[in-house]
Amino acid sequence: MNQQVAHPMEKFQRQVRSLIQSKVIKPTDRLWKIALLYGDEWTYWKKS
Repeated sequence: MNQQVAHPMEKFQRQVRSLIQSKVIKPTDRLWKIALLYGDEWTYWKKS
């Protein structure tokens, strides 16, 4: 059985979409606002 692993950027996009749907951020918000929400994890997502 071959199991596919989602690319980290795909996971990040789902998380951002979830933030938009819950109205935490708006689609027009700048990237720095998302980076602020992710705090220490941001360096990981920036590398992906």
